[in-house]
This record gives sequence, C-alpha cells and structure tokens, in this order.
Amino acid sequence: MTEGVIEAAAVAVLADHPEGLTLGELHLWLGERGVRVQPFELEALLLLSDRVREVGVQWRRGEVGRAELVLEALQRHADATGRSLFRAETALQTLPLELRPTQDELASIVLQSGRFELLKNNMLRRRG
Repeated sequence: MTEGVIEAAAVAVLADHPEGLTLGELHLWLGERGVRVQPFELEALLLLSDRVREVGVQWRRGEVGRAELVLEALQRHADATGRSLFRAETALQTLPLELRPTQDELASIVLQSGRFELLKNNMLRRRG
C-alpha cells in the first residue's frame, strides 16, 4: 500500500474516534480495515502528516483549515471537469457560504499553495 492510502485510512479511523487513539489502537483498527502496515511505518507516516496530530500518547485527526477546504474544492473542480482554466466562483459553489473566501483571501490562499494561478476576472489556472 502507498503512503497516501495508509494516511487516508488512518485519518478515516481517527475521524471515527475523535477522542484519539494510541498508536497500538490505531494499528489494530487499520488491520481490521485491511490496511497492512508495520507500527514503525505507521508512526513515521503520522509524524510526517499534517492531517493528524499527537496529543500526549494519542493520535487525533487534525482540524482541517478553511484554506485547505478551499484548495480541495478547487482541485475537485479541476479534476472533475478536466479543465486547467476555470472560474473560481464555479469551483467554490460546493462550499457553504461561510467558508467561501473573499477575493483577497482567495488570492492569498492560491499564492501560498502554488497549485493554482489567479488570473484576471477571477479565473484560475492549474499549475503542473
């Protein structure tokens, strides 16, 4: 299994256990879901992941920030349409109103991510 698959499975398990799980408990839950990984590999992945955090001896799912939700919406739209050039408003329609960024916030999020380029008229171009 790839690191991305293991990380996604770990995040899903931790989402079901908001109180957190020890490394051993998480390893057992992953095994029950058919994810085969050595405990030391799991710990290394968790330490490198920005989607989980360690609190004492327990691992918990990290809070997903607003910027990450915006970028995920943009990426989903680009992937679903197959377009590399699209309107930001169209891509952000899937987000609740309170999560939609202002023009300045969108410019900042896009610039920091490096995944998209903000063009005139609120158009976005996917990089790479």
